[in-house]
Amino acid sequence: MLSVAASDVSAMFATLFGKAVDVTDSPGAAALDAVALSVFVTAEQETIAVFAMDTAAAAATASALTDEPVDGAEAAIAAAKLDGDLWENFAEIGNVMSGLLRGDRFPRVLLHSVSQVGRAEWDALVSAALESSTFTLTVEGYPAGNLTIFDVIDAPPGSIPAFLQEINPTNAAAEVDVDRWRPYSFSKPRTVSHEELRTLQSRAEDLVAALTTACNGLVSPPIRQKLLQTQSKVWEDYAANVVSPSLMISFQLRPLEGRFILTWPLELVMAFVDLMLGGSGQPLAAPRQPSRIDLALAGAIHGRALERVPDFFADLTEVRVEDVRVDLDTGPVAGVPPKSNFLVLWLSTAVGGVEYQTTLGMPMLAVRPLIDLLLADPEESNGENPLVRERLLDVMLEVTAEFPPVSVPATQLAELTVGDVIILDAEPREPTPLICGDIQVASAVPVSTGRRVAVQIREAMLADGVIGLP
Repeated sequence: MLSVAASDVSAMFATLFGKAVDVTDSPGAAALDAVALSVFVTAEQETIAVFAMDTAAAAATASALTDEPVDGAEAAIAAAKLDGDLWENFAEIGNVMSGLLRGDRFPRVLLHSVSQVGRAEWDALVSAALESSTFTLTVEGYPAGNLTIFDVIDAPPGSIPAFLQEINPTNAAAEVDVDRWRPYSFSKPRTVSHEELRTLQSRAEDLVAALTTACNGLVSPPIRQKLLQTQSKVWEDYAANVVSPSLMISFQLRPLEGRFILTWPLELVMAFVDLMLGGSGQPLAAPRQPSRIDLALAGAIHGRALERVPDFFADLTEVRVEDVRVDLDTGPVAGVPPKSNFLVLWLSTAVGGVEYQTTLGMPMLAVRPLIDLLLADPEESNGENPLVRERLLDVMLEVTAEFPPVSVPATQLAELTVGDVIILDAEPREPTPLICGDIQVASAVPVSTGRRVAVQIREAMLADGVIGLP
């Protein structure tokens, strides 16, 4: 069951709005005619929860975000709908609310969509077998409303209302760019087709050969590995077919999403240790659990192997191995939801004349771009690569609003005290350059949006809009 406390909700909104927000537990969900839904997923695109706000709560929080007058919230409540700026503000509220779900269980949570639904959809949510928590929100100066959090990640099979599968990640009131929301299907998460698996086969075989070469640098006689098959599996099915007990080595390849999994049966681990200590690598007559020293020795081998995994993505992007964790069984692995999708390489690893089943599981969220790149039209690949462009557009760039310099006597600088005013050589609404690196990307004038300072674009070299300043 998802655990979100009223105090957590209150603290989150108070920090966001800079004003008191009273949040109390409510005994149950009331009958509603209009609801604003926010749907949240993991980085692996597994649905976690649905946050449902009645129009009063949605309008109040959306208005408080930019200190809008209460009249706008009351008008939205009377119309049972949020339009224009209020709806755009509510989308930002949804982005921030994802933080209520982040923690040890879900290190990263993404907003999938926001949408406005009616009474029928609300009744379907309430009548479904979903665990939920309801809170009453009172933002100072605005009408009170209700927020209900529905737990989807722990829902029984078949209990998720059908209408959630059809939610459109845009809305008719305010057009949202296609890059703003992540397209997602509750019923048909994107995996890998047979054609795509065949395309990946030779790349996977090269990776297996590289892993073997890396391991052979530390042991003698040589290890032999071969790729048996490649499959697309959800984690719970993948883990169920791994030999138990096994060493589970999970890691991340930054900046790619998801956790990768390398599995070695414990018998193989002990054979590796035996080889490193000068033995034959034959199975032990009386198997035992590995000691800390055994695991340290085995770590030298899997460390060498992990160094070669980035080669798989060399054509796409440069990646680095981070956050390596080792578990001694095939149970839950931190950061790997049961329904997350993997491309699983099933391997045969031969040591000392004995073959063992090993695996390398790669999260589909990381593998998917590589597949798209490999299947791209060769003629298109000579031009602009949309996958590379997509990643470039995700890079955070530092933008500076630069006012013209002014001359100040050294004596005045030496005597500056708190509260002194220096007059800039600029008119209040005169455009100022917006600089990224050494390039002017726009000219803009200072404005305020609620409690925040911003610059509004007057002449754009790249795109029109408003850019907030920290």
